[in-house]
Amino acid sequence: MAGIWGGFKKALGVEPQEVKDLEQKALRRQNRPVKAPTKPRRPSIEVTPEYTEIMRWLNAKAPLVFVTGKAGTGKSTFIQYLRDCFPENMAVVAPTGVAALNVGGATIHSFFRLPPRIATDDDIHLVRDRRLYRKLKLLVIDEISMVRADVVDAMDQFLKLNREVQEPFGGVQVVMVGDLFQLPPVVQAIERDVLAQMAYQSPYFFSAKVLKSGSMVTKELTKIYRQSEEEFIRLLNRVRVGDVDEEALNKINGLSENGEAREGVITLCATNRVADAINDEELKKIESEEKTFMGSVTGKFALEETKLPSPLNLTVKVGAQVMFTKNDETKRWVNGTVGKVVELKDESATVEILDGTGRAYEVGPVEWETFKYELKDEAIKPVSMGKYTQLPLMLAWAVTIHKSQGKTLDKVRIDLGSGAFDYGQVYVALSRCKAMSGISLAKPMNKNDIRCDPVIKRFYEALNERGKPGLAR
Repeated sequence: MAGIWGGFKKALGVEPQEVKDLEQKALRRQNRPVKAPTKPRRPSIEVTPEYTEIMRWLNAKAPLVFVTGKAGTGKSTFIQYLRDCFPENMAVVAPTGVAALNVGGATIHSFFRLPPRIATDDDIHLVRDRRLYRKLKLLVIDEISMVRADVVDAMDQFLKLNREVQEPFGGVQVVMVGDLFQLPPVVQAIERDVLAQMAYQSPYFFSAKVLKSGSMVTKELTKIYRQSEEEFIRLLNRVRVGDVDEEALNKINGLSENGEAREGVITLCATNRVADAINDEELKKIESEEKTFMGSVTGKFALEETKLPSPLNLTVKVGAQVMFTKNDETKRWVNGTVGKVVELKDESATVEILDGTGRAYEVGPVEWETFKYELKDEAIKPVSMGKYTQLPLMLAWAVTIHKSQGKTLDKVRIDLGSGAFDYGQVYVALSRCKAMSGISLAKPMNKNDIRCDPVIKRFYEALNERGKPGLAR
C-alpha cells in the first residue's frame, strides 16, 4: 500500500503522515487484507462466422451438433467459447484424464459413473441425487474421435434413466468436438469382437445406436491457426485423408535429409518404450549432477505415470532438453515450447527457450486440477476434486506421437521405427509443426505408413452427400 501511495503522493498533494493515516484506514476497513494482484486476463477469443452459426443452431435447440476440423483449427478454443456463452448448466467431458485436464472438464466415466470396460444395461444406474443431471442443458464431449460407440450409447441411456426423459440423451443438447482423422479410440481385440456381437458397425462414435435418428448437424472449423504455408497445408490435407501420390510422398521423404537429432528438436516416436529409451540415453550423456523434483497430490488425482501431465519424479540435469507441459498465464511459453535447463535450485529450474532469442525463465511448481460437477444455487458448476503440483516440464529429446496431440511444436524429428501401426499417426505427427522446414524424418516413409481408415472417409463423404449443413467440402 505504501508503495502505491508513494507513487502518487506528489500528484495528490498529501503529506507523509496523511499517507500513513490513509494506509491504516484502508487496511482496517472491514478487516480485509490487501488484495493480491489479479491473474492475467485470458486472451480474447476470435468469434468466427462458424462459431456464430453453431451458436445459432444451439439457440434454435438443435439436439446434436458435431464440430470437427483439421489439426490447429482451434477446437479447444471453441470449447472455451462455449463456456463463456453458457456459464451455467453445462458440463464438459473427455475420454481420458489428460484430455479432461486440457479442457478443465471431467472424464466421461466419472461423470456418468461408468465402469472401465464395455458397459452393460446392469451398469447404468439411477443415482441417489439426480438433480444435477436434471438441470443439465448442454453436454460438450471433447476428443470425440477417441470415444467408442458403446460409450456414447451408455451416456445416452444414463441420461434417459436419470432425467426420466426418453428423448436422445434425455433431452440434453450435445456438442461433440474432434477430428476423426486423428487418433482413433483404443479398442482391444476382444472388445472389437464384443462390439461386433452388439451389432456395432464400427467402434467410432458415429456408429452409436442413439445417433441413427439422423438429427445431427455438422460444422467444420476451417481457419488453420497453427500453419500458414499454403504448400504445407495442402500436403497435410492430403495426408489427413490418406490421398498421397508419389509426388506428395517424395515431398515428405525429402524431409529425411536432415534426419539427425539436433538441439531443440523433439523426436516423435510411435511408442512410450522408444521415447523413454531415447530420453534416458540422452540424460546419461550429460555429466552434470542430476536433480529430481517430486510431484505432490492433494485430493483425488490419478497417479498413473502415463496419465500425468508432468512426471511424478522429474529427474533433470543442467543441459537437459525439456518441454513445457502447461501454458503460462503470462504467455512466456505454451504447452509444447522446448527449452534447455541452465540452472537448478531446490524448488525451481531455470530454462532457456530454444528459439534463438536467449530468453530464460525460472520455472517453479504449478497446479493441475481435476474437476467434478456439482449443483450449487440451482446451477451446475465445476468443483475442484484434486490437485497435482509439479514443475510444468518433461524430458523432451523424445515424446510419443500420442502425447504430442494438441501441442504446437517448432521442430520435430519423426521416427516411426518399424512403421506406423495406427490410422492417423503420421498426420498427427506432421501437423504438430508450424512449418515444413521444422520437420525431419529419421528414415523415409512408405505409403502404408500414411493411412486413413476408409470407414472414416465414408462417414465424411456421407455427411456431404446427405447435405448436412456446415461441413466444408
